[in-house]
Amino acid sequence: MPVDDLNALKVNAVKAYRAAVERANPFTAVQSCIKKNGMPTPKNGGQTLVIGVGKAAPAMIKGLRELLDGPNNCICITHKENGENVENCEMFKAGHPVPDQTGELGSKRVIAALEQVGKDDQVLFLVSGGGSALMPAPVDGVNLEDKIVLNEILLSSGLSIDEMNHVRQQTSKLKGGGLLQYADPAPVTSYILSDVIGNDLRVIASGPTVSPLGTKKSALDILASNNLMKLIPQNILNHFEAETFERKSNDAVNYLIGDNRESIHASAESLSKSFVTFVEDEPLIGDVNDAAKKIHQKLKEIESSTKPTAIVWGGETTVKIKGSGLG
Repeated sequence: MPVDDLNALKVNAVKAYRAAVERANPFTAVQSCIKKNGMPTPKNGGQTLVIGVGKAAPAMIKGLRELLDGPNNCICITHKENGENVENCEMFKAGHPVPDQTGELGSKRVIAALEQVGKDDQVLFLVSGGGSALMPAPVDGVNLEDKIVLNEILLSSGLSIDEMNHVRQQTSKLKGGGLLQYADPAPVTSYILSDVIGNDLRVIASGPTVSPLGTKKSALDILASNNLMKLIPQNILNHFEAETFERKSNDAVNYLIGDNRESIHASAESLSKSFVTFVEDEPLIGDVNDAAKKIHQKLKEIESSTKPTAIVWGGETTVKIKGSGLG
């Protein structure tokens, strides 16, 4: 294939992209995990509660319920632009990346449903990218408008996703393991499709079924060290300064069912048929300008190559908003 044939290059790029997306297919990823590990079931005639949160929630729920025997209650919170419905499931199509009232209503419905489960019931929780913004559940003393303002500040700050979710956890009833508190004493099994480099389960959707990244104090330290304190709503500052009570609940069984790394290798496999292919182990993270410099440097290193060459990266860069952009 001529390296200067732009149409051929485009075709190969699209194939590589599709291979990456298919490797992370939410429907098949959930099913593969369940077929390997078995389907968790309720005891003594208990009920199954299925909760899906994130951009891939509808597909994940469909994949799970195709394998699920017996009746189940179902709640789905997904992006309002998703447009996909799930049969016999309460649907909440919410805002992302800025939280909205629909997401808050969905969160309240999740809490209400969790408060009804008992020790013989089974909670199946499905989480994917966007779950943090799609499931806003402000702590007492903080309202949705406060959360929206905080989210806009975080999105335009240049903070990493880890740092943003670190702060978000401390203002939420459900994030940072909060979901487990409401589900207790019912067992919870969580299927997690990662959109976070490094796959820290505490960061993905702000970790509803795992321990938090830190404390109110460490969240305040992040805001202070980035000169954001003066921008934060007073209700949130008051909450950070109030006494902290330890959350106690059962642990969840968490399965990581797909991630960026697997998709990168799927792209590389597709490209290797026509190109000398390099997979970069170090992810592209941090400021987008720094990431661009890394890409440029790598291109300089291979510019003398006489063979068609492809480089595959994965990562998540950040931008610092200077104008009126959304982030």
